[in-house]
Amino acid sequence: MSQYRISIVAVGKLKQAHRYLQTGIAHYEKLLSRRLTVTWVELPEECPTATVPVAQVKAREAASILRFINKHQMEDCRVVALSEQGKTFDSEGFAAWLQANLPGGANPPNGGSGKRATTDMLCIVGGAYGLAPEILEQADLVWSLSELTFPHQLVRLIILEQLYRALSIIHHEPYHK
Repeated sequence: MSQYRISIVAVGKLKQAHRYLQTGIAHYEKLLSRRLTVTWVELPEECPTATVPVAQVKAREAASILRFINKHQMEDCRVVALSEQGKTFDSEGFAAWLQANLPGGANPPNGGSGKRATTDMLCIVGGAYGLAPEILEQADLVWSLSELTFPHQLVRLIILEQLYRALSIIHHEPYHK
């Protein structure tokens, strides 16, 4: 089985205060490393001001995300945008979606053309104000982790844990109970 490649584009950087998240992220990256290569891309986070409203902040962040996708020719991979308005899954449901949408599945990237993109899946995590509509509209999946709201920094760790859980389910490993 080939190693899957997932890129996670996140608006904003993890700060020194997020060391606990960095430890968790490193833990899951190590667990995932047998089956999955994770590439992180942190894009600048904008802040609204008296003259720059939230909608403009989201539009600027969207432009930055789209520039990255176009520059790195990631149009041929599965794009997953994280949003609280997205589809929710239970663990088995997400594992089934993942299995079907990665190379070798029923709905692989590129429609199974055999051409492999630079990454198999691109996860997009917005900043504090979420993702602009143009990003959500272009995604193959708009995924909600929960009806709860999480800090966008914490979402990075949750994504990795859910990927590890899904791959454990797919490969019949005991992690998922």
